[in-house]
Amino acid sequence: MPIPHLNGAFVAMLALSLIAPETTLAQSTSDLINDTKDPTTILTYGMGYGQTRHSGLRGINLDNIGRLRPEWTYSLSDTRGQETFPLIHDGKMYVTTHASTMALDLVTGRQIWKTLVDYSADTPRVACCGIVNRGVALYEGKVFRTTLDAHVIALDAETGNELWRTQSIDHKTGYSMTVAPMMADGVLITGISGGEYGIRGYLEGYDPDTGVRVWRNYTIPAPGEPGSETWQDGGDAWTRGGAPTWLTGSYDPELNTVFWGTGNPSSWNAATRPGDNLYASSIMAGINQTILMSLSMVVIATWIGAEGPGALILGAQHYVAKGQRLLGGWQFCSLR
Repeated sequence: MPIPHLNGAFVAMLALSLIAPETTLAQSTSDLINDTKDPTTILTYGMGYGQTRHSGLRGINLDNIGRLRPEWTYSLSDTRGQETFPLIHDGKMYVTTHASTMALDLVTGRQIWKTLVDYSADTPRVACCGIVNRGVALYEGKVFRTTLDAHVIALDAETGNELWRTQSIDHKTGYSMTVAPMMADGVLITGISGGEYGIRGYLEGYDPDTGVRVWRNYTIPAPGEPGSETWQDGGDAWTRGGAPTWLTGSYDPELNTVFWGTGNPSSWNAATRPGDNLYASSIMAGINQTILMSLSMVVIATWIGAEGPGALILGAQHYVAKGQRLLGGWQFCSLR
């Protein structure tokens, strides 16, 4: 699981107090692609499709960082773990907990709206694996997030009102959702959690306007599919083989290709699942075909033994997995 420390997004937020907020309302495909070119916004998880978590802002440097002082503080009012990655647009900061979504005034920290996540009280008790949420996606005036009980929801960015809600799968079967969704070429892409609970991992694509699921692609192959020969138990271990997709991937707009890491195989006892257990603990690449509504998946590297280009991608994904948590709330600073 990610370790607690201040991440690049937080450093960028500190610098944002030195500049005026953006005033446009649209978050188009072009805006998302060019996210890293505009230091006044953070429109994508990871600060750009490349997941570099790097800001080009230079207002804070080694000479003046010692003069940073708190500007405002906002309590998330939640005792669970905090792993939200804040997005910034139109003078607002969007953050989440497992139980709520908030829009905050970027300058004052004032809460503009707060929308609670409606799920049954027993959900945290049965959900795997950490009662957290990793953030939202923005697109065309909507805020998208996932929920512990395996729903994907869309909110109005201005009011926080719920626009649609779609159930991905029954959370009582071991599945949950903590991933920050990703918008890529007009498709809302989400992953799944539950690797320790014997799930079969997958990625999904949704229509951002209606919430209709347009494709699902499993990370564990069924018998007869490429890679199925790596599940050598002779039984049904593949049906609960894990390979969750709980950390947001990256996207190459020029290739129209999504890169996404998968988690551990299941169960913990490897003796019950002999073989290499593809495609767990791998990085997968897929062509995001919005017209065909499908995702063609191929493994391009595995966590262990990757070489050449695969090793470079592996290193990038390993970096992405580090550092997403700030416990307790958000503190906004400025130079004084």
